[in-house]
Amino acid sequence: MLSPAGQPASLAAALLVDHTDDTDTEQFKADVTDQLRALLPDYMVPSTLALVDEIPLSANGKVDRKTLSSLLNRQTENSYEAPRDSIEEQIAEIWASELGVDQISRNDNFFMIGGDSLAATRIVQAMQQQRISPTGVTLSMLFTAPSVAEFAMPIKAQWQALSEGDKEDTEIFEEGSL
Repeated sequence: MLSPAGQPASLAAALLVDHTDDTDTEQFKADVTDQLRALLPDYMVPSTLALVDEIPLSANGKVDRKTLSSLLNRQTENSYEAPRDSIEEQIAEIWASELGVDQISRNDNFFMIGGDSLAATRIVQAMQQQRISPTGVTLSMLFTAPSVAEFAMPIKAQWQALSEGDKEDTEIFEEGSL
């Protein structure tokens, strides 16, 4: 379990790998995660995978959990990607507030960073109250698009469609005016 300051505990795994080949690290992690998802229930799939050359050992030959935890925390901190626009920022702020974390990366999976169905319900309510979307957000949106970046896409499309609809109404009105 990994629990950086201000973050809920999450499951992490260190993978001992041979770095002699030129494999894409992120793709490798994604492939391992996909394989684990096929074999394990969601709650048992690690939210953080760290690739290490060796497992740190203590003086008596046991796994040095403190050093390993520190390594995993550093890799988690380095994977942060800031929200790219105001909609993503609003979503990330609501998620962070509800989950009690300091920051949410735009690619963090809601359920992997401590979210559950109750938190999802509260988040959808908060988004409805703050009018993040012109047509509303649903629980199913969060379940099918569990990252800030994915969740923001349909909301951006809703705002885009609304603004295009306003332009069409204006054009029709202008064409019909005398």
